[in-house]
Amino acid sequence: MFAYWRARGLPEEAGYWLGKAVERAPAESLTQVMAQLGRGYFAAMQGNGELAIADSDDSLRIGTGLGDDWIIAHGYLLRNLALTVSGRLAEAAEAGAEAGRRLTALGSPPRLIDLEIQLTYLALLNEDVEAAIAHVQRGLNLLGGRRERWLHGKLYLLAALALFLAARETESTWCATRSLCVRHEIGDTAGVAFALELLGWLAARSGRQERAALLLGAADHLWGQAGGRTTAIGMMERLHQEAMARATDALGDKRFEALFTRAARRRLDQLVAFAASDADDPAEGGGAKSRPPGQLTVRELEIADLVRHGLSNRQIAERLFISRRTVDAHVEHIFDKMGITSRVMLAIQLREHQVAASDNASA
Repeated sequence: MFAYWRARGLPEEAGYWLGKAVERAPAESLTQVMAQLGRGYFAAMQGNGELAIADSDDSLRIGTGLGDDWIIAHGYLLRNLALTVSGRLAEAAEAGAEAGRRLTALGSPPRLIDLEIQLTYLALLNEDVEAAIAHVQRGLNLLGGRRERWLHGKLYLLAALALFLAARETESTWCATRSLCVRHEIGDTAGVAFALELLGWLAARSGRQERAALLLGAADHLWGQAGGRTTAIGMMERLHQEAMARATDALGDKRFEALFTRAARRRLDQLVAFAASDADDPAEGGGAKSRPPGQLTVRELEIADLVRHGLSNRQIAERLFISRRTVDAHVEHIFDKMGITSRVMLAIQLREHQVAASDNASA
């Protein structure tokens, strides 16, 4: 159930049932500590850092008593998240480093992906956008051939948020749109709301205030269904308020409110289709454009794949026995052909291209 609650974005339901499990499980037992780890995670997702820290402390204490390395590693993983949402960033970094060492020793790629996601949030709170983008790329590399689409959607949305903060609006829009579509596919209400919210911020920043009002209204409606807007990271609340103020100032209170509330009357599939388009009105057409990697030459595809796996240009040159300058030129041509400016965007577009090709082959 933990994976289901997480993929569907149901923290309230998860917290309720896991809380019951903690109460009813034998004290200091493996069952109790597993329930506490889960409850702490969902508490952190709702901004309840106090409960999450308490659950991480108990998990570490019980795990140490049981001599269970798996519990201890996951206790540090939870502690990193709990301290992050509590604003204790230096301590969160220490817990994250310890979690990374222990999870690597255990050989646990899925939890290392979780850690990269959490470290992305931590980097964003530290206003280190480039570090956040690097954590997203490492998370994508750890995914490898895994098919968990909800993880794809979460990493894409974090990339979109980091790129938004880096003022790379076109790439941020592309990532947010892909995350929106993925999260809609799996029925993740909170994830869809977050993607709509970010697309609303992008519209407000670009001066398209009617689109912004509609998207923010759609997000607000879905946040209500998901148990409330994500405010665990104060920066996100600030960005929300800035977008609301931009749109309201430009449109006036009456017009803004009409558009904001109008979105709630539309079906979810209509809202997603509108948000995924480049339209200012739901009746218009359009769509987010990106150039497929199929335009690349064989050599460029080879180099692009190495970039996707996190190799630097120097490492690629050494592996292919070519000069660093040649690799630099290839990477520049790849970015130009695909209409992108970052390595994380290359990783995301190649991954989506491979998923689409796999789906077509099995159809």
